[in-house]
Amino acid sequence: MRRISVKTLLFFVVICICLPCFAVSAADETVALSLSCSDPAYMGSEIGIRITASKPSSALAGLEFVLRYDPELVEPIITENEAEKSGMDSFIVSAPSGWEQMSSHSEEESCYHIRFAMPDSGNSYLDSASELVLEIPFAVLGAGNFKFSIDSSEIISVKADDLFTLSGGSGSELEIAASDESEKVSVSLSGENSVPSNASYPLYIEVTNLGDSSGLIALEFALEYDKTVFAPKITDNTESQMDAFMAEMPANGWEQICSLDEENGVFTLRFAAINMGTVENEKLVSGRSLTICVPFAVCGSEGDVGAFSVSANSIIGVNGVTEIVGGGGSNKSVSVDKPVEGVFPTVSGFELKNGYLFGAVEKTDVADFNSMFGSFYLVSGGKRVESGYVKTGYVLTDGVISVTVIVRGDANANGTVDATDYALIKRTCLLTFEPGEKERLAMAIVNGEAVTPMDYMLAKRHVLKTFDINTMK
Repeated sequence: MRRISVKTLLFFVVICICLPCFAVSAADETVALSLSCSDPAYMGSEIGIRITASKPSSALAGLEFVLRYDPELVEPIITENEAEKSGMDSFIVSAPSGWEQMSSHSEEESCYHIRFAMPDSGNSYLDSASELVLEIPFAVLGAGNFKFSIDSSEIISVKADDLFTLSGGSGSELEIAASDESEKVSVSLSGENSVPSNASYPLYIEVTNLGDSSGLIALEFALEYDKTVFAPKITDNTESQMDAFMAEMPANGWEQICSLDEENGVFTLRFAAINMGTVENEKLVSGRSLTICVPFAVCGSEGDVGAFSVSANSIIGVNGVTEIVGGGGSNKSVSVDKPVEGVFPTVSGFELKNGYLFGAVEKTDVADFNSMFGSFYLVSGGKRVESGYVKTGYVLTDGVISVTVIVRGDANANGTVDATDYALIKRTCLLTFEPGEKERLAMAIVNGEAVTPMDYMLAKRHVLKTFDINTMK
């Protein structure tokens, strides 16, 4: 571990003295800390718990918090902070220039005390233009649900003012379901931890292959929801309305056969590769995603807590050699906040209709797109999208209002209009391919509703650069 500066030591001496009484006296929360994990969790695996502190309300010169974990099911991999013993500097993914850490691990308390401060020289603050991102590795010891948490009462932020004023922060929790090593499928639930009582709530479900080398070609599981707090927005599937659930799938080549038991609050979600394993790139192998988004309306009141769950017993997978495989499920709790009045911004060239936003064109940069919609931001698979092209199916939201973006001509949802797109339009016209709702709207270049041979002709001419579909009104 490198030499700690005088200023750093001073920060931590002040923090340690104030910590026992600080939670009582702090009135403001300067910074929010979020927890996430993108790694599949199963017995014997390693996962990285990512902690992000970004865009504080005041510039910060230092930060301390406590990360707690469940010692029965997970074990920290790095517990020493000496350089020769894989020190905790390796946790840092991104930090303000020169920031120093003096973290420690407590086996007795099953937690990390994470401490950071700016260097003596310069004005390298954590502010709206920077972020502090850490990723802490853990080994998964067994199957089951376990939780990581950062308690708000254990966060101390040091403001970059003349007095280095102490402030507080907002913590979070992350619950992870780990499967048994014999299980080959992980079904994990994600979404916001709280939602206004008058808002929509998109629940994201990510299906991961945990190591079946033949790949998955079909899947069924039951999604249970608390019907006193949440009401499904899509209740009928007579005309394949539930195709809209499929946010991301291998090769855009899966179909659904879903159903809803509204009386008992249960979706039975069934998905399968269209060609049932005969097309290699349709298989769900490690590194590919099957992401499902089920939209709900919040019918509960402020203070209610609703839950979603997928039990391991309900999961049935079929792999590439037509064997039945099991999986690990997940739970998600969501609290209901006070209602918020949201207004979707009016932006020239864009039209909002039936929950879909029309007007986006191919090869639009995500950052440029976000800048046009103020506090709204793009989401895919439950995660913010920060770079790349805007794609059909991305969700634009401010946490209250959520709309689905349609990029004209982008049927295969890669942000561009290419030969695959006009091939899909042709197959749709020939009735050899049935698109989902988002794909159909992207294909309907001429009238925005029905897919016609004219759409195929214009998309092909666009790719050949003899016509620009984006000049159409």
